[in-house]
Amino acid sequence: MKRVFFINDRILSQLAPVAIRERGLDYFKNGAVKKVFFVDDKVYAIVSGEKDYQVILYFRGQHLQSALCNCPYFTQNGEVCKHIMAVLYYLQNINVSNKVEKVDVKEDLIKKLLQRRANIEDRVLDELLSFDINKNKKIVQMNYEIEFPGHYDFNFIAVMRMKIGLERMYSMRNYYEFTQNYLLKKPYEFGKLFTFNPLLHDFGKRDRKIMDILLEIYRLENSLEGVAPYYSRIFMKGKNLNLNVHFLKKIASALGEKGFSLCMPQKTIDAHFEFKMPFSIVVDRSEDGIYMKSGEALDGVPLDRNCNFILKGDTVFVTDESDPVYPLIKGFYAKSSPELNFSGESSKKLFHLLPSLEKSPYITVGQNLNALYVKKPLKIQMHIDKYKQGISAELKFMYGGQQMDPFDEKSNSSYLIIREYDKEQHVKKLLSDCGFIRKKNMLYLENDDNIYTFIKDVVPRLANMGDLFYSSAVKHLFSLKSPKIKSSIKSLGGNLMEIDIDMAGIDRKTAGEILKFIREKKRFFKLKSGEIISLEDENVKKLGDILSDISKEEIKGSSISLSKYRMMGILGKYRADAPLLIENADSLNKVIDDIIDSRNLKIELPRDLKANMREYQVTGYKWLSVLANNGLGGILADDMGLGKTLQAIALLLMARKKNAAHEPSLVVAPSTLIYNWESEIKKFAPSLKTLVVAGSRSARISLAESIPEYDVIITSYPLIRNDIELYERHKFYCCILDEAQHIKNFESLNAKSVKNIISRARFALTGTPMENSPGELWSIFDFIMPGYLHSYKKFRENYQKPILEGNDKALQELRKLIAPFVLRRTKKEVLRELPEKIETTLTVDMTPQQKKIYQAYLMKVKEELEERIEEEGYENSRMHIFSALLRLRQLCCHPALFIENYKGESGKMELLQELLDELVTAGHRVLLFSQFTSMLSLIKKMLHKMNIKYAYMEGSTAVSERKKIVSDFNNGAQKVFLLSLKAGGVGLNLTSADTVIHFDPWWNPAAEEQASDRAYRIGQQNNVQVFRLITRGTIEEKIDELQRKKKDLVGSIITEGEVFINSLTREEVMELFKS
Repeated sequence: MKRVFFINDRILSQLAPVAIRERGLDYFKNGAVKKVFFVDDKVYAIVSGEKDYQVILYFRGQHLQSALCNCPYFTQNGEVCKHIMAVLYYLQNINVSNKVEKVDVKEDLIKKLLQRRANIEDRVLDELLSFDINKNKKIVQMNYEIEFPGHYDFNFIAVMRMKIGLERMYSMRNYYEFTQNYLLKKPYEFGKLFTFNPLLHDFGKRDRKIMDILLEIYRLENSLEGVAPYYSRIFMKGKNLNLNVHFLKKIASALGEKGFSLCMPQKTIDAHFEFKMPFSIVVDRSEDGIYMKSGEALDGVPLDRNCNFILKGDTVFVTDESDPVYPLIKGFYAKSSPELNFSGESSKKLFHLLPSLEKSPYITVGQNLNALYVKKPLKIQMHIDKYKQGISAELKFMYGGQQMDPFDEKSNSSYLIIREYDKEQHVKKLLSDCGFIRKKNMLYLENDDNIYTFIKDVVPRLANMGDLFYSSAVKHLFSLKSPKIKSSIKSLGGNLMEIDIDMAGIDRKTAGEILKFIREKKRFFKLKSGEIISLEDENVKKLGDILSDISKEEIKGSSISLSKYRMMGILGKYRADAPLLIENADSLNKVIDDIIDSRNLKIELPRDLKANMREYQVTGYKWLSVLANNGLGGILADDMGLGKTLQAIALLLMARKKNAAHEPSLVVAPSTLIYNWESEIKKFAPSLKTLVVAGSRSARISLAESIPEYDVIITSYPLIRNDIELYERHKFYCCILDEAQHIKNFESLNAKSVKNIISRARFALTGTPMENSPGELWSIFDFIMPGYLHSYKKFRENYQKPILEGNDKALQELRKLIAPFVLRRTKKEVLRELPEKIETTLTVDMTPQQKKIYQAYLMKVKEELEERIEEEGYENSRMHIFSALLRLRQLCCHPALFIENYKGESGKMELLQELLDELVTAGHRVLLFSQFTSMLSLIKKMLHKMNIKYAYMEGSTAVSERKKIVSDFNNGAQKVFLLSLKAGGVGLNLTSADTVIHFDPWWNPAAEEQASDRAYRIGQQNNVQVFRLITRGTIEEKIDELQRKKKDLVGSIITEGEVFINSLTREEVMELFKS
């Protein structure tokens, strides 16, 4: 849908005088509007006059908010010019010429149409146009004057004043107002001959940095005003900019070598900033201690009390507070002397600071002091021996040839030894953290875990810091080894497979114990000999990851028995690592590769198939075939309308050909679709002998006796629940569930019944494999490949709960696990020729009487529910909560749905009447959905009054009648088709309609999408417009917002899905009842 702007003659007449409007209209008619770009809520245009001028229009929705032009008239007067008017006439003309393309409903509803995001090309053009506008701007000059007043209110140390201009310079009168206008891209007048205009003027590189600092200060002032109601601006005071140390250093950095005027008490100096300090300081030995001396320290003049800025000549030196020289400079100036002397304890403390002081480029240690102290690095010595069930250690600290006691910081050496106390403390902490206990000058360590931690983690670090010596009694402990593991997969026949694991030099019983340690992520295993086996090798850890998906009971000795499904799941999850650890893993991974890359496999379509399949359908058939040939299952989760049934029928033909045992295949479908399956098979695969098992109980028993004589058996979910014993005695080649969301509840009779069917391969067809939570996906997988996703308890613990709590790692892991066995294609991906689907949400107000009733009921039910939850708890109140929600939704639609003799109107009905009147008049054909059949009855009465013919279908409509109703509508007998939720959700092809209206929002967005896809599917030739009607300020608006927030959960696991009210938290549900 193209852009729509609310521009009419009345609005244009208010924007400019007649003369300006007429000249703008002439410009438009003569083609002066050369280029127009739409970017978000902005319109950029180039209009040719005496030269090319740039126009920017700012819109909010469809309404004009402000406009800019860089022509002289707008720059000087700030009023709408002929160039802006020309662009507005251009946009008004677009609205008229595109009238057929937009749905022209009420003006206030048009405002609610969703805006599309600008595409990449628009954003590129936006940047190019900005570049085009900027390149012609004039660069203004800026001069700066800085004064250090000597008083320090609010920690300010300096004041900056500024001049700006082109040929002539103008003083800044008000920093705050100027910065505000600059931010808003508004002109600012400095004098009659100069106005700074952001559209015409720009700054040089350095001055732009200064403007960035001004903006930072401006925002700080505003934030302080927001926090303190009586705050008065302290930085930007009219023409003065007060600066503290932080901002003045930023200014100094921005200016760099650029000069500025420094105002001194007696004169003004042309100065510049310098960040390299002009000081050199010598630290050396004196008779009674240490002295520090600098010949240049007092040459300069401190401009502030903390010596952050020091003037020397015409240079202002900026000191560095992080450099050790900084406190020395402050000391020199405080003492008014170039020398500082330290004696006694002060000199001892200073002595230990010498290594830090030497790091400064401005400080040098003198020869006398340098000769006195030892600057050798710390080296450790440690002697380790056996002690009872553990080890003992003697620790020494060495500095050159000098030995120091680790537990005594005093030194008896005649040298001044600079001890690295931080490193010494680090060594002692390493030892204490792993459990060493000190007794006198010896250290002792017991406990296998502590000893392993010391050997594995601490010893390598200590070895880098010195020398470690081991006695013969402990030497064997310090050569850690990892187990050498060799494993392979073999088939045990049937559906069972085994991983056999061998560890070099270790018996099978001990190997089994080690496997359990690896599974539990233990760090080591201690052999009976006392030798320690490290389990922290990367390959061992990867094996531990694999074993973590296997229960203790499945590990028997050094072998592991698993079903084929479980083995596939584990190898699929760890496909990158498994081949490195397990021989023959590649053979099973090859199956997974074939599944993933089934599109490129050479698998021919069945010759008996009477259909021309699209490319993506051929891919789907190949994917199904690979799975079936390997005794696996899958979920075909294509969008509604992409031909899942046809792909499955092709599979059934393949199954008959591959099936040496002549086993039939079974299709279970909703009751409304079993005869559709029969007719589709007759149409596309007439050679398949098909039996529909339906009718009375006695008839079904009779029909079931002939199951082995047929290729395909078709029955429904309700019937198989009652007839499961008729099917359990047979073995099927394929079992296919259509609309498999019928088994999403694993505790339902539907799920339990179909999971008792015996078949070589199982498949689920559904556009929504997960509707509310990941547990529904588990239920379908428990049918197609039992055990693949573990037990429900483990699945809930490992995936469902973490995913619902936002754990991305669990989400990605589950996606990786299910990816080969779920094939999902959307219409947008595979049907490039499918026309556009335009989705619009129209928000409507309630009528006054309707609103009064809604608010009264909301207050009443809110109080009742709060009391009930308080007394009975949230879980026990759910039915009452959902009942109240239902009533509120009905009130949003029409109060007459549950208030008898209500004679008032409904806001939605008024909107619907206008919408239908325009749509039908324009020749559109409409599908109208509601979840309330009583609402459809009210709409029927309205359609009678409007003389609009309609078709009608609800859940109770007989299956035998449905085909005729659909056929009549598709053949043009009616303009509007009224459908209930149950009737219109699945199985209908209504591509003769090009408009869908959802009168009331569905709790389930994916089901709503399915309903819309009755029209938007293969065979549709026209754009499809989908309208969702939402009542403003009600529960409908809140549910719509919650759905948008939660909708991504299923999409992140499969690719698309839905959220139902049951998945909402208590807090989210109670939020719905707030007015």
